[in-house]
Amino acid sequence: MPLFWIGLLPVVILLGAWGDSWRYSTRWTRSRPDAYVNAQLSGSALHLSWHWVKVAADAPEGPGLGFPTSNFFGEFARRGGFRDAVKFPAFRSEGRRGDVAQGIVKYHEYRHVPLWAMLAGYLPLWAGLTWSQARRKRRRIEAMEPPTDEFREGHEQARMHTD
Repeated sequence: MPLFWIGLLPVVILLGAWGDSWRYSTRWTRSRPDAYVNAQLSGSALHLSWHWVKVAADAPEGPGLGFPTSNFFGEFARRGGFRDAVKFPAFRSEGRRGDVAQGIVKYHEYRHVPLWAMLAGYLPLWAGLTWSQARRKRRRIEAMEPPTDEFREGHEQARMHTD
């Protein structure tokens, strides 16, 4: 049953994150001058966003063109005070190309994955793998058991009739 106990950890983490996201927002950000990645846990969903800038070689350099550079591991932020968080949000996804001017193109992509959907997708997989492991273990144990007396008697009778 080690798969059961190992698989229980993600369930506990997802349930804890889901409950925590009703009241708090936790954000991780990593950026460099041409790209920005954001992962935020709030409102019962995981919000992922990617932003990047492509600049043509002949584009003019100007202030505010890119993003400020974060450290190698990114930056974490946490804030609270949310009272009316949605418990079961819907999936949302969008991507757009915007701000095309003078050889500068900014792209944006957003994905919002509800935590209830992650949990609903994980539970059947975990249950199936745990059931499969238990079934294999039970078959292995049954194969190692000595034959019962009924089996021996039937086997001996069958041998007597073949001689």
